[in-house]
Amino acid sequence: MKKIFISIVLVSLCSSQSPEIRKYNQDVKTSFGKEKVDAINNLVFYRGGKPEFQDENRKLILESLSLADSLKYAEGRVDSWLGMSSLYSDKDSIKKYVEKADLVSDAIGYKRGIAEVLRKYALLALKKKEYVTSLEKAKKAESIYKTINSETNFLFIGRQAATLNQISNIYNSMGDVGTSLDYNLKAMEVLSDNKDHSQYRWSKNMAIKNYAELERYRKSLSLSLELIDESIMYGDSTNFSNGIYRASNAYRNLGILDSAVAFSRKVLELDIILNNHDFIMSDYSLIGDIYFEMNELDSALAMYEKTYVTSQEDQNVSSNQKINFVTKTKIDLGRTHLKKDNNDLALELLLEGVGLAIEHNQKQYLVDGYQALYRYYKMNSMYKKALEYFEVYITQKDLISGQEAQNKLSNLEIQKEVSRSESELSVLEQKAQIQNLEISRQKTIRNAFASVGLLIIALGLALYYNIRARNKALEEENKRKQEELEAALQLQLSMLPKENPETESYISAASMNAAETVGGDYYDFFPQSDGSVYVVCGDATGHGMAAGMVVSMTKTGLETIASETPHKLLGKLNETIRKMKTGRNQMALSVVKLDKNKLEFSSAAMPPTYLFRQSDQSINELYATGLPLGALEKESYDLTKEQLNTGDVLVMLSDGLPERTNTLNAQLDYPAVEKCVQEHAHKSPSEIINELERLGDSFSNGQPHADDITIVVLKKK
Repeated sequence: MKKIFISIVLVSLCSSQSPEIRKYNQDVKTSFGKEKVDAINNLVFYRGGKPEFQDENRKLILESLSLADSLKYAEGRVDSWLGMSSLYSDKDSIKKYVEKADLVSDAIGYKRGIAEVLRKYALLALKKKEYVTSLEKAKKAESIYKTINSETNFLFIGRQAATLNQISNIYNSMGDVGTSLDYNLKAMEVLSDNKDHSQYRWSKNMAIKNYAELERYRKSLSLSLELIDESIMYGDSTNFSNGIYRASNAYRNLGILDSAVAFSRKVLELDIILNNHDFIMSDYSLIGDIYFEMNELDSALAMYEKTYVTSQEDQNVSSNQKINFVTKTKIDLGRTHLKKDNNDLALELLLEGVGLAIEHNQKQYLVDGYQALYRYYKMNSMYKKALEYFEVYITQKDLISGQEAQNKLSNLEIQKEVSRSESELSVLEQKAQIQNLEISRQKTIRNAFASVGLLIIALGLALYYNIRARNKALEEENKRKQEELEAALQLQLSMLPKENPETESYISAASMNAAETVGGDYYDFFPQSDGSVYVVCGDATGHGMAAGMVVSMTKTGLETIASETPHKLLGKLNETIRKMKTGRNQMALSVVKLDKNKLEFSSAAMPPTYLFRQSDQSINELYATGLPLGALEKESYDLTKEQLNTGDVLVMLSDGLPERTNTLNAQLDYPAVEKCVQEHAHKSPSEIINELERLGDSFSNGQPHADDITIVVLKKK
């Protein structure tokens, strides 16, 4: 066993403790671009909030944010902000980064980001002991991951299990250990076909803890031994250590103290090799407590003395930890020397320990300290002092017992509130079913006494008036919707240019075919006094009047163009739309500035613009994109510059044509559009548009287009 243990330790030192951490550590070193952003964010996620990774995680997240910004990778930004939030413990810092991630996830429909944001909000609510809210957020996150996994062949099954364990932790914080255990078992069930995943073993570790709290020690022990074997199999030193620690506790609770000591010593050995400063002192102290229970007092003293020396010499131990362990160790040493009849030394240590406990309000240590002092004075026939310490011992014990009882009562109240909140909807549904059954029964009794003829007449009349009323309501609703669609269409058409300009350098053509639902497509030309011209093509999110209002705001902003480069123009438009607080209604927009042979281009989340080169018959995508206008404050946009020659063709379009579907629900897609442009680039702009529209109609096979189709074509003379 020892040989295996050392092997696992060596593996863990090289592999950062779990298979997932090993994988993503390697990915960080070998990947580039978006893949590297994802690798960093996944590595930070699986490292969790472990203190030993704090500094390195911060450097990695800053690198990830910088890379995501340069790539305009919105999902990467979200994951990086969430990773940054995990580096903080104070609520304000966590909330700052989570709110950023929330805004962008919602704007771009990033489901995994939305789920992780909900998990962070659940954590914040738990810190404030808002258990109902915390459970609501965490359960929504788990539901989203369940949906994502059904759509992606269980790509994020580990995160779903992690969310189930988070729900378990919330219930445990409420004192509902049974329900907490149920969610650990659900997490294990979710990963039953992926037992190599470290989250499966973490779920088992938490289940073991809950079994122990429920005093099911034999079950706790059997699972602990399973966890040790599985951790060895997959090289998972974190859960290997957890398994040994849980087994030690189980053996201790079962009274098998020799085994408890043996397993505790293995935990200590692993923590020393891995330099886990937070646990080494507690390991020494725990082993000392077990030896004390076994009445092996010299061994107990040796462990307690090592605890004290470590608390004094280890510079990585926090001041609070040091105070706690010094107080406990003084009292433990005093109790042990008292058992060995070293009375003078025992008294000195006990008085020092109790004094520290009083000074630092460490109530949990006062009970043992007062009890030991009572025994000391009684053994030495100092009955007055013994009575004095016996009284304070009983008082302190009653205070702690009363506090524990109060905590249990509070937990029961919390559980009652949560249970009431969760079952409220179920109760209402049951009442509705009972009422419906009662109404049905009464109707049956009444109808039994009615004649068949009257029943038929009544039913016929009811059916007639019901259909008539329904038809009238449908007619009115359809009329209202039609009037709104017509008004939206008129608003949309009114904002389009009356004619397509022709300059000394370019000829142009444009077309927009509105869908039946009326989308938010828009194009326009803005000739300038210096002979240059701005050409825009855009698509507002949503349909109807809401989309029309965003287009109207955009057009108003464009009317004030004053020799701006396209990317700066988009930046100003973004600020304008953000100030109007349009919510989820945003605007995707491409802007081209043409000045003789010069072309400047920038885009905010629009499909690619195609540039055909007459000289070598090649076609290229102009792709310099950012988030939609109105999505995020102070968004920056890239600028692309090109030189145009005679015969070169520029094609701008919305997503309506490439995303047009046929009767089989297949999409036309961008390669087909690109090929059509390349084949017909020798024709005039209007003829190119005709060919593209013919392509869409032919592909759809009579299927109406669900989104507006907008095409703008310019050709260099």
